[in-house]
Amino acid sequence: MLLLHSHVASNLSVHVMLRSAERQLHAALGLEGLVTSALGSRLRASLGHTVPGLRRWGLPFSVDGRGHLQSVGPSLAVALVVNVDGDQLRVALERRGAGGRWGLALGLHHGLSRLQVNCSGDASPAQMSGLCWGDVTGWPHENPAVLTLNGSFLVHAFGVSLAAQVSSGDTFARAHVHTACGRHACLDTSLQHTWPPLQALGVPPDNHIRVSVGGDEPPRAQLEVALGPCTLTAHGDVRTEANAMHNWTLALVNHCPLLEATGIPQALHSEGRLSWGPCEFDLAAGLRSDHGDAHLLLARTCGAQPSALGHLTHSLPLLGRLGLPPGSAISLTARPGPRTSRGSLALRMGPCQLRGVLEQQAENHSTWTLTTEPGCPLLEVRMAGQQSDWRGSFQSPCQREA
Repeated sequence: MLLLHSHVASNLSVHVMLRSAERQLHAALGLEGLVTSALGSRLRASLGHTVPGLRRWGLPFSVDGRGHLQSVGPSLAVALVVNVDGDQLRVALERRGAGGRWGLALGLHHGLSRLQVNCSGDASPAQMSGLCWGDVTGWPHENPAVLTLNGSFLVHAFGVSLAAQVSSGDTFARAHVHTACGRHACLDTSLQHTWPPLQALGVPPDNHIRVSVGGDEPPRAQLEVALGPCTLTAHGDVRTEANAMHNWTLALVNHCPLLEATGIPQALHSEGRLSWGPCEFDLAAGLRSDHGDAHLLLARTCGAQPSALGHLTHSLPLLGRLGLPPGSAISLTARPGPRTSRGSLALRMGPCQLRGVLEQQAENHSTWTLTTEPGCPLLEVRMAGQQSDWRGSFQSPCQREA
């Protein structure tokens, strides 16, 4: 690798060379004369390589450009003649500015093909806005083709708006992006087109996505997605009560065959509450859909008799396929004492029930009992459908019995 840099008076040149046993790449950039002078500066740039992989990625084997560069105040003018693998391309770029007004013009000419883009706008410390228009004309075979470009943008302290359209005859592609922040934040974007390359990629002709957060109390969040025939909307809010209780609601409407095939219902509504503190936790949630309902309760308390409780009921086929019975519950309690501590467990999953008791006595001696109730399909074969008890004791460190 070789890097050369020279800066003498108003002349500047940079050369870079990369070389291996069979491949090489070299690039050069040079400026001669003062850019801000009346005559401007001569500009030359070149790139050459012998790497087939770079050519497959779109980088030509040989690029050589010569032109003129001048910059005076806010104005800039660049004119280049570029040879790309033997084809000539003319590039002209001009930027003008005075006060808060500005303008930009770009022109590309390649044989009988031409690209012309012009932009103008206003700029101030609070916002910037502009409008761009242009056209592309070329004759790829014997049929003339005209491509028209239009766009606009607005940038200010609280948002950005961009819009662009490309059209050729009856074929077009139109896109816009709008963002806003502050007390009410949102993102709104859309794409409509009749462009065959986008259709070949599977992009629907009409697409729209909108996300918003904020607004009045309670703050709300909303999502709207429309991708061709697939639409999805969701909205929800969170409210905080004076006792640190948080309540939420969520609603979902799904009209997307692809999502419905994965098991997501067409309509879903959920609401619940959540509170927690140094010595307690409480969660209650409910869900209703056209496929079924589900209700969940989780609670924990501490103090003289710490306890934990969980309860789940549902009629959702998806949870049933995952192995969850329509009703499940678990309860854990502890009763510490000066000489004996007692803990209990109650577990129910559908028809299966299990109860357990653990007693911790003095001198590290513990006893435990597990009891199963009849009617559990998982245990009927082994226990012949009868109630079963398991008992045991454990003493540390030297004695164990069961």
